[in-house]
Amino acid sequence: MMELNSTKYPNNIRTVTGNVTLYSDDCILDCDTTQGPVTINLDSIPSNYWSTIWRLYVIDSGANAYNNNITINAPNGFKINNASSAVINYNGGGGYILVLNNTNYLYIPNTGVSQVYDTGWKQLNGFSWIVNPTLAPQYRIIGKEIIFRNNWIVPLADGSGNVIQYTVDSNGISNYEGAQFTSPYQGNGGVQINAGGAIFFNFNSTLNAVQSCLSAADTALLDGNYLTGWQIGNRRIFTSQGSSFESYLTSVAQIGITSNGFCYLDLLMDAEIGVGLPVSGPENGLGTSNLRYLSSQTQEGNYLPAYININGYGGSNPPTNANNMTDLSNNPATFISNPTNTPLQLKVANALNTLGVAPTHVLNIDAGDPYQMGGFMFNSLPLKAYSS
Repeated sequence: MMELNSTKYPNNIRTVTGNVTLYSDDCILDCDTTQGPVTINLDSIPSNYWSTIWRLYVIDSGANAYNNNITINAPNGFKINNASSAVINYNGGGGYILVLNNTNYLYIPNTGVSQVYDTGWKQLNGFSWIVNPTLAPQYRIIGKEIIFRNNWIVPLADGSGNVIQYTVDSNGISNYEGAQFTSPYQGNGGVQINAGGAIFFNFNSTLNAVQSCLSAADTALLDGNYLTGWQIGNRRIFTSQGSSFESYLTSVAQIGITSNGFCYLDLLMDAEIGVGLPVSGPENGLGTSNLRYLSSQTQEGNYLPAYININGYGGSNPPTNANNMTDLSNNPATFISNPTNTPLQLKVANALNTLGVAPTHVLNIDAGDPYQMGGFMFNSLPLKAYSS
């Protein structure tokens, strides 16, 4: 086997870590990046007297430069690649440095492929009340894209001002499905509600402010505000009659993240105008459409209220002056109580049906009212954000 021509003197090869000061006879620097980042500080260039054959080879021998960068600094008053420093940030990377002129070094990298920035999956802040972390909302930054997974769930208050911890049993049934409440938990670590129809996560009661759901470093990467189209959210729930009477409540919202990392739901409330209502001003009629009263699926033996027959619905639930409330079988019905402040109540008829009994109506709430959205969940997959 043939061998390359040898030099008169051996090349000076040394392994370096941390902050490196060059020796005059350095030829090859093997940078051990397994221990941490490596910084190489170049010497000044002797004006008009620099060697035209001088080269310094730099190699990531630790194969960990993606996590622990190798930084090559030019001395004060000098530049490398027309900058103050050059960085090797891909595993196994490297190249060589030569003198370009009296004030400039030139770094020529090898042809290694730069790795895509990938944070791996991280937990979103503000969902610690979800007991199983694998079910909690997560995010991941890959390159310049920020993606999300798992449901954004609005935490439930237990009627005494405390949050109900979210758990799921071995059959996949969450404890929220049997909780007869609708109010979101607005204490520390819960949500903050905007009366205009938005729910913001990760509320800090000490600061009385919402905080970023991303880490501080990742929040700084966001380059703007991002919002999805309209998404269908849901809450499966058992009525007070037990698990054999299950309702499936639905709502509509956009899910978004702001440039400062605030995660929120923007509900249908005040986003549409009731059809056929007289409009005398820019806000008259907003939030009063029957579309806001989205009902669950009903089972045999239950009766579905027919909101279309309501007269005088005033945008509240129950409507303050509603009348002619019937179900789809034309049985008169009435509201028991406002579920905003009390446990959910079944709505019952105030007259007997053809069978001689008072028909039972399935649970319904104002699915555009943020104060009744406790326990609702929205799929975060459609949301995408981007970093600068």
